[in-house]
Amino acid sequence: ETIRFSVQKDLAELFRHTLRSSPRNRYQTMQPVIDILCRICEKLSVKEYIVAPEVRANEFFVGRSNEYGELSARLEAERLIFLCGIGGIGKSELAKQYAIRNKQKYDNILYLPYTGDFEETICQDHVTVATVERVDDESNHHFCWRKLHAIKRCLCGNSLIIIDNLNSRLEDIEDQSVWEFLLSFPCEIIVTTRAEQTQNMLRI
Repeated sequence: ETIRFSVQKDLAELFRHTLRSSPRNRYQTMQPVIDILCRICEKLSVKEYIVAPEVRANEFFVGRSNEYGELSARLEAERLIFLCGIGGIGKSELAKQYAIRNKQKYDNILYLPYTGDFEETICQDHVTVATVERVDDESNHHFCWRKLHAIKRCLCGNSLIIIDNLNSRLEDIEDQSVWEFLLSFPCEIIVTTRAEQTQNMLRI
């Protein structure tokens, strides 16, 4: 579960075109195999990379097709979406289902359960960077910002961040600097929240 997500995608592509029962569905020459293996080796040679567990969701999820379609369309256009609704209505599950169904689209998918404090949220082990470890007596503030800068350096291609249960209005968040820095990341962001926001809302 901690294999680099982009490498996992390359391996899936390799196996999909080499282990097929029908020869017609396999690679017809060795060159595509060599290309993928070279790409994997290049990625594995990079020492700084994100480690994020695979997003887990309910395999029996049904319904919400309209909201799912709107979420997909609006993310492409707006990059940041707040999934708003009362507790227990399915905001978190919809965000996770989107991530799972679109995992081939993204090179990184980061799931961050909000703890009530942005610095503490970033310091948790839900997402780590291979070269960034907390040193003795390091403050949350210092470790949070070292980790944030490392995550931003590692983001490549298409990436998705899910911030789950941020149940505060943006103007009431104390760590405004962390939030603003997250918005500078080259990625799409889904935020699940019970709080009414002033922008980019999708009510469910």
